[in-house]
Amino acid sequence: MAATPARVTLTGATGLIGSALARELAAAGAEVIVLSRDPDRAHAALDLPAEPWEPLREPAPASALAGRDALVHLAGETIAQRWSPRARHAIRESRLLGTRNLLEGLRRLRAPQRPPVLLSASAVGFYGPHREEPLDEDAPPGRDFLAQLCAAWESEAHAAAELDMRVLHLRTGVLLDPRGGALAKMLPPFR
Repeated sequence: MAATPARVTLTGATGLIGSALARELAAAGAEVIVLSRDPDRAHAALDLPAEPWEPLREPAPASALAGRDALVHLAGETIAQRWSPRARHAIRESRLLGTRNLLEGLRRLRAPQRPPVLLSASAVGFYGPHREEPLDEDAPPGRDFLAQLCAAWESEAHAAAELDMRVLHLRTGVLLDPRGGALAKMLPPFR
């Protein structure tokens, strides 16, 4: 008897990590639904079902959350930009308000319909600047903008535990990919 494919809902699917993850999940046979501000563009880029969601304005749609095995939340304004006061506000709001609205969508579902797992993005920037000392998941957050942002973002996502969901935080480092992230910006001077 064949195993039932995993059913995953993904936010931030058109970003560097999200697009790679979406392709890998689909290649592994998972049923992936993408939540996107531009579902037509997301569908065209990923060839996956995409539903509209305005994370700063509304709860996530129940139709994309109900009966799923996992919810992967990667959405947020890029941090790869000059951190003007306006950019800092947009970066922060996209993560905190977006996560709040995602959880509001989950709260609107009855318990058996909610995904049991939320994997929410964060960053190693959580720890702030350090030298060579080892750090683990129990290390406290740093005090700079990115560290405080990550701590607040993780706190918002952790509220899903109150819904009896398992909450995991994905603390990524600097992205090295020739298509985007830090490496794409570093390659031109070296070429």
